[in-house]
Amino acid sequence: MSQEEQNEDLQELPRWLLDAPHFIDDKRINSFYDAVIRPKAKIEESITITVQKEDVKEIKKEFGIGIEIQPPDIVNMVTPFLRAGGGQTGSYTRFGRRKNEIRLNEINTPQRQLIQLLLQYFIKHPDRIGVVQNRLSQDGWYVNPERIRKPPKQLILLDLPPKNVVVDTPRPETMLIPTSAEFTNGEIVKLYTDDRFQSAYQQREELKKKGRESWKPFLEAYDPLDATEVIEDTISGKIEWINYRLPLNKEGKTAQIRFSPSGEYHNGDFAYNLVYMGHKHGLRIVGTVQSEPEINVLAAYRK
Repeated sequence: MSQEEQNEDLQELPRWLLDAPHFIDDKRINSFYDAVIRPKAKIEESITITVQKEDVKEIKKEFGIGIEIQPPDIVNMVTPFLRAGGGQTGSYTRFGRRKNEIRLNEINTPQRQLIQLLLQYFIKHPDRIGVVQNRLSQDGWYVNPERIRKPPKQLILLDLPPKNVVVDTPRPETMLIPTSAEFTNGEIVKLYTDDRFQSAYQQREELKKKGRESWKPFLEAYDPLDATEVIEDTISGKIEWINYRLPLNKEGKTAQIRFSPSGEYHNGDFAYNLVYMGHKHGLRIVGTVQSEPEINVLAAYRK
């Protein structure tokens, strides 16, 4: 891919954030928003982000931009998100110096809060946000524990491929292996020990006895219909949270993916609509990264 194509992708990739999400964790986003954007920006006044030359240097370095850009270019790049996220741009001259600013208006809707969070990260913390398409080649977001632990919390935008894109490539399919869930009444159930996973489960247990922690048997035996039916047949109450394993490569390295609907979504949203259709058509996820690695999903978008 040429440098010009990479620069074009940088501007186009995040535009799926302007779609309506299949799932959004309003409670987690609201808490995160208060910590990063500041509560007073939500309930009292707007917050101003000044785009400085030092910010541009960091953005160029972290996102691999090879062409010369200036603060106004960054402002133009994020303008579509400001329209959706509740904000506007502005510029003025003070003491002979041109200032380029982004103003974020007070907002309470989770989708707009998420967009404002991403704008803040993109401009002021570009080293703490990653856009990942090829999980095999872009593994920097999970291989460095120190980077994960560093504040502010790392954000990841995963664009997971549809099944027909990964044929004869080293990239794994979009597999969501259900592992456990909690109902709103406090009951916790294991999902990966279901009879439909029995062979893979036994093989994994044998590997664990040999000191190898791998989900490769589950990847090799994966059937999206089985995974869907395990959730549909096991989940009998409203879901508080549900965990999956997502392959990062074909050798069994996975990340734990956690959705926390707090009983506010239909259970089918996390079975057929997420697991089966996600495998077939791909999936897009925005989340925070914890050690191991683990991703707490802030929002998910179906393709």
